[in-house]
Amino acid sequence: MNNKSLYKKTFGMQLNKFTIAILLFLFTLLIFNIKFRYVGSGDTKPNELLPISIIYERDFDFNEFVSEQNALPPYFRSIRGRIVSMYPIIPGILSLPVFLIAHICGIDLLKNISLLSMISSSLIASISAVFMFLCLTKICKKQITAVFFALVYAFATCVWSVACRGIWQHGPSLLFITITLFLLLNENNALIPYAGFFLGMAVFNRPTNIIIALPLTVYIFNNYRGGVRIKYLILAMIPALLFSWYSYVYMGNVSSLGQGHELKLGGHFWRGLPGLLISPGRGLFVFSPIFIFSFAYLIYSLFSKNTRSIYRYLAISAILMVGAYAKWHGWWGGHCFGYRYLIELIPMLIIFLALCWEKVITTSRYLKITFFICLVVSIYFHFLGAFLYPAGFNYEPNNIDSHTERLWSVKDTELVRATKNLLKKFHVLHD
Repeated sequence: MNNKSLYKKTFGMQLNKFTIAILLFLFTLLIFNIKFRYVGSGDTKPNELLPISIIYERDFDFNEFVSEQNALPPYFRSIRGRIVSMYPIIPGILSLPVFLIAHICGIDLLKNISLLSMISSSLIASISAVFMFLCLTKICKKQITAVFFALVYAFATCVWSVACRGIWQHGPSLLFITITLFLLLNENNALIPYAGFFLGMAVFNRPTNIIIALPLTVYIFNNYRGGVRIKYLILAMIPALLFSWYSYVYMGNVSSLGQGHELKLGGHFWRGLPGLLISPGRGLFVFSPIFIFSFAYLIYSLFSKNTRSIYRYLAISAILMVGAYAKWHGWWGGHCFGYRYLIELIPMLIIFLALCWEKVITTSRYLKITFFICLVVSIYFHFLGAFLYPAGFNYEPNNIDSHTERLWSVKDTELVRATKNLLKKFHVLHD
């Protein structure tokens, strides 16, 4: 093959992958924004307002929206004369481009805050789906398989029902983690150090992501030489320094970790673990049963000598994250849909799912049938979350935070109520 043919083949492959990535981005963005259905909460309120504060006040406080003289909402806190967010600010910063464009176009930001926040969160989620696809091209034998599992990532998980619905911390976490995995799966010495920056941003965005960052840092130090390690640490220091500066200036001390909440470990592990995985109200395997295959292959990767080193460290990260939230004081995640606390694990679980498909599921007709049944159920459940949540489960007949026993009810769950509401809609249309 001459140089001209080689160039044509290489350029053609790159163009093809680029085209698929653009189409995937546009398709997921379109589906995410059907009806522009935004579902925020008190947790998202500061990050909805933050872009407006940055545009008009050039700062990260909310003094222009609330006063210390009045009772502060639970998502704000007064520190050194500033009204600050109880939650990390990265989601609000990532929303800034959409709000800035709207501001330049003369759109009233406050009146359209939900719409602009919806566009921002869906953009972040769609970009993460593109990077998930790029990760999968490093794993799957066929490009069509990578596209398929990128769509599974987007629509059979809480990416659709939660992350793209509001300016939570989860969307930016998914973006930073998928970019990190893309860099690591390339195994290119020139790209590896940049993982330090994006892992650092993931921790800045959601401090519990340190549980993912530490094992991956150990992986890099065990598999790459000094130059890569040094560059990795230097790039990781950029978000670390910004994180420390914000924590000190706005939160009063560096140990605040950029938020007003403290770590909430102290729950009962053996109640939290089954609750996270199999409870009808929050269970990972209930809301996305496809991840049963992911965990099966995750355990295999942890002990197999024939697996890539990176998979072993991803498995360790996933297990540690599940363990930490099983010990979390409020493992169910408050008023939410599905396994909100485990959303950051979705990229890794999709990787293990794709590996399981390639190595195991395709070898058995019965496994393939089971897989597709689980996939249809997963998509349906997150369709309910995207279009029919909330259905009243979290606060009727009583507050779920005080009556967690209801999370184990099979007959009365968010999914059951949402399904009933869906059937009512069809009945009305039929009539």
